[in-house]
Amino acid sequence: MIKMTKKIILFLSILTSFSCEIYAQNYYLGYNYGFSWNGVKSNGNPIGTSQNNFCTGLIFEVITKKKLRLGAEILYEKRGFNLGYAVIFNNFDERFLTNYHYQNYLSIPLKIGYQTGNKIYGYGDIGLAPAFNLKSTFKYPKIDSSSNIIGEITENEQLEIRPFDLSALIDFGVGYNLTEKISILSSIRIQKSLFEFSKDYQMSHKATTLFLSLRYKL
Repeated sequence: MIKMTKKIILFLSILTSFSCEIYAQNYYLGYNYGFSWNGVKSNGNPIGTSQNNFCTGLIFEVITKKKLRLGAEILYEKRGFNLGYAVIFNNFDERFLTNYHYQNYLSIPLKIGYQTGNKIYGYGDIGLAPAFNLKSTFKYPKIDSSSNIIGEITENEQLEIRPFDLSALIDFGVGYNLTEKISILSSIRIQKSLFEFSKDYQMSHKATTLFLSLRYKL
């Protein structure tokens, strides 16, 4: 925890030093929508299967005269993973079942980066994304007395999930200025949690997200 706190302080120090470079800057407000592939790792190794999810929210960015980028987002994120397991019914009937875990977060990514180009431009960002768990549930098969699957049961998993998560992220993207005020952007984000999200198991989130964004110059 002490090491992680030092890293966060270092990141904020770098952010502050970059902010000193902000002059002749432009301000932007935008909307973000992302399609993500979510999974989990345990002791550095992937477990289970990934889920396809989405995230959406607002962007605020500052671009300086020297093309430095400072950005903040507020995102609603859906995360999750699937865990499969084998069950033997009636001593001989083996079936493969799956539990589905769903987690909703409010995430606030903070980013520093650089961009190059004018009408069409490329950019790269690095950052940290604190996130707050809003809701956690899981689904598992409902089985009757004859060992038939007759539906699903959904249960609350909130007490088993830590309320706070912190991720490191890296973005690569391209943008196109439609007009002097409006631009569209497409980017890919690789994100990995720095802490375990489960209170009982060593599991952490990982995700790759493809974003499409609309940005307006203030």
